[in-house]
Amino acid sequence: DSDLVNGQATWSYNAPEAATVTATIKDAKGNQVYTETGKIDAGPGQFNWDGVGSDGTPEPNGTYTISMTATDANGKVVDIDTQTTGVVTGGFC
Repeated sequence: DSDLVNGQATWSYNAPEAATVTATIKDAKGNQVYTETGKIDAGPGQFNWDGVGSDGTPEPNGTYTISMTATDANGKVVDIDTQTTGVVTGGFC
């Protein structure tokens, strides 16, 4: 679980190999609120989210889930188990 505190939520993951990853965050209703694509190294890591949706709007308090889809340098799918939830508990000024 991860709480959004002072505009920051963090989820942990473990990648079996280096990959290009798309992280998707959804709210409790299943609506996609944020997506980001980037490169990660093999091994444990963290994904940090500032609580701001892809549209630039701060998201309200609530429960969020993150999922990651990844491919290696050859385009092969890399399995990363990241189904976790984060509870947004901070307020926005």
